[in-house]
Amino acid sequence: MQQFLDVIANRKVDADDHFIVQLKKRIAFVKHNKKWRAEYMRLSLYEMDRRHGLKVARQEGKKEAILQVTNLFINQQLPEEKIIANLKEAYGLTDEEAEQYYKRCLK
Repeated sequence: MQQFLDVIANRKVDADDHFIVQLKKRIAFVKHNKKWRAEYMRLSLYEMDRRHGLKVARQEGKKEAILQVTNLFINQQLPEEKIIANLKEAYGLTDEEAEQYYKRCLK
C-alpha cells in the first residue's frame, strides 16, 4: 500500500515490485491515450464548473437571506443602528456591507 501511495505522490519507489511495474505502465498508457486525456479534461472542467456554480449559488442564497432578514427588521421598525449591528453579528458583515443591505431594503 505504501508503494502505491508513493507512486501516486510521485516519490521514488522500488521498481522490482510487479504491481508497481504494472501500475506505472498503466499510468503511462493513460497519460498518452488522447481519448482518455480528453475525457479526463472534460470531466475536470465539468467538476470545476459545478463547484463554481455551487459557490455562486451559496453566495446568492446568503445575500437573499440577508435581504429577507433586513426587511423583517425594517418591518418590525427596529432602529437602523440595531439592524446594522444585528446584520454584522449574524452574518459577519462589515459596517459598510451591513449599511448597504439596509439601504437596499429601504428602496
